[in-house]
Amino acid sequence: MGAITAYYLTRSPFYNPVIYSIVLLEASGIAAGSSGKGGGFIASWAIPKCIAPLSFKLHQQLAQEHDGGRIWGFRAVHAAEIQLEA
Repeated sequence: MGAITAYYLTRSPFYNPVIYSIVLLEASGIAAGSSGKGGGFIASWAIPKCIAPLSFKLHQQLAQEHDGGRIWGFRAVHAAEIQLEA
């Protein structure tokens, strides 16, 4: 949450890097929260259902805008779930 907040603060027309600095503070360690443990896993079908599709779309847009495939290894992986009946 802090990284994306900082990112959008820098995109504001009111942000002037000559005047303002943005500093992120971690309570315990870098990527110590649940997002850091997810290994970059993002799914459009995940929960909460009201946010997951929006988050998925935003990650795709940011990766496209900033060459995420090259810079941070963003890639789409298609998967399927199969349930076998006994």
